[in-house]
Amino acid sequence: MNKKMTPCEKLGYKVGDKFEFVGTEHFKFNAGDLLTLIRDDGSRSLLFSSESGAAYVYLEKVRKVSALKPAKQALADAIHQNGGWRDQANYAVQSGFNLRIHFTDDDKKPVISADRGWHCRTGFMFFGSTSPLKAKLPNWHQCILSREEYFTAYPEQVVNVEMKSESEMTTKVSDWHKNGELPPVGEVCEIQHKCWNKDHFDVVTILAKTVEYVIVGYSTFEQHYSIKDVSFIPLKTAREKAIDEIVLLANSIGWNSEKSNEIIIDVAGAIYDAGMYNEVK
Repeated sequence: MNKKMTPCEKLGYKVGDKFEFVGTEHFKFNAGDLLTLIRDDGSRSLLFSSESGAAYVYLEKVRKVSALKPAKQALADAIHQNGGWRDQANYAVQSGFNLRIHFTDDDKKPVISADRGWHCRTGFMFFGSTSPLKAKLPNWHQCILSREEYFTAYPEQVVNVEMKSESEMTTKVSDWHKNGELPPVGEVCEIQHKCWNKDHFDVVTILAKTVEYVIVGYSTFEQHYSIKDVSFIPLKTAREKAIDEIVLLANSIGWNSEKSNEIIIDVAGAIYDAGMYNEVK
C-alpha cells in the first residue's frame, strides 16, 4: 500500500530545505526572512526556524529557495506571469519563432531540431501562454522546464489547486471555526453555554442541527440548546494543551504580562517540539 503523502511532500519539500517567508504578518518572521524547515507533521502549518528563532508557518506563506539555473528560472518566471502552469502539462519550452510558451503532456522531454523547432515524441504540444512574450528568453533553444522544477520555484499554484480540489465537507470540517459557522454534524468539539457555564468548555459531539437548535452528545447523555445560547471551539491539539499548561504555571509565579506571555508561548512551543514536555497528570 502506498504511503499517503503529506501536503509538504506533495510540493516536493523535505526537512532541511530552505525557504523565503513571503507572508505579510507574523509574530516571529518578516517578509524576506530565510527559513529552514524543521519538522513535517503532516499538516499545512509546519515548524520553521530562522536566525530569530523557530515558529509555525503555513505552507502558503513560504516559497522554497529556487536552485534553478538562470534560463530555467527565466522560463518559470514567464510562465508564472502568464497564467501559471497548465494542469495537463509535464514539460514547458519557449518557442523562439512565435515568442510563446509551449506545454506538453508527454511523459518524455520534448526535442528540438533545426527544421521543426520543438516537438513531442508521442504526446500533444499546445500553446499555453495567455499573451505573447516580448522577447526571446535566454538560451530558449536549450531550456526545458519540468513540472517539478516549476513548482519548486512557484509552489503557490499547486497549493491553491489542492485546496480547491478538497471536498466541500472536508473544508467545512476543518475551517468552520474560522468562518464563524457551527461545527458540522459528527464533529467532536467543545461547547460553552453563555448563561450557566460561561467560563467552562465541555467536550461534545454534534448530533443534529436545525435553524434554531443544536443537539449535542455528552459522554453519558444528550442535550439540545438554542443556538444563540451556546458557542463552540475546536478541540485543542496536544501541543496547544501543553502550551496552555506551561503558560498557566508561569502566570502562577508572576509571569503574567502581555509581553511575557508572548515569550512563554514561544518557549513552551520549543519545549514541546523538542520532546521535553511531560503531560501534567
